[in-house]
Amino acid sequence: MPPLQHGGGYQTGRTNLGAANEILNNAIAAGETEPCVVVSRAFKAGSGIRWWSVGMDRWVTIVKPVVEARYNVSADINDRAILGDSAGGFCTCNMPAVYPNEFQYYGIFAADANNFGQNCDYDKDAIREQTIFICSGLHDPVAIETTYPTMQLFSELDIPFTKRMYPGNHMWHPWRQGLCHFLTNLLWQ
Repeated sequence: MPPLQHGGGYQTGRTNLGAANEILNNAIAAGETEPCVVVSRAFKAGSGIRWWSVGMDRWVTIVKPVVEARYNVSADINDRAILGDSAGGFCTCNMPAVYPNEFQYYGIFAADANNFGQNCDYDKDAIREQTIFICSGLHDPVAIETTYPTMQLFSELDIPFTKRMYPGNHMWHPWRQGLCHFLTNLLWQ
């Protein structure tokens, strides 16, 4: 079950503009990834010191129980992934520290970890066992301010990650390519 968290737009952005449904369907049809349930919920980036925390809490306390009750999804951490772009990526980036036993795979698209592990006692060893993918556009001003420092922070904490930087800005083109790479090379591996 890979939830998709969008940024400042609407929950349909990942499918309408980001083509996530087409990318996933093509990868499944080609045998490059396993069929899965994908969830995208209404999430609007907010302001304030902990708006991102509310986004994470809602995935775990509201969305996950509803999905588990309505769909045949695995409760195994190894069968769970979470991806997010921009503000949604900010929440995704902090999930391993705050909820280390919820997901095995993390796709962080043009986001930062400037609050990573803040106000929680996180398990670095558990995080080191998880798959973290960081993606951004080469010409993305957000990446210069946030994604590069995130990679530096993870390196300093000895948290392994895979990165891909694609031509483009803070938009769908590099994120589509990153989603393809994540689905076909990292997810469920």
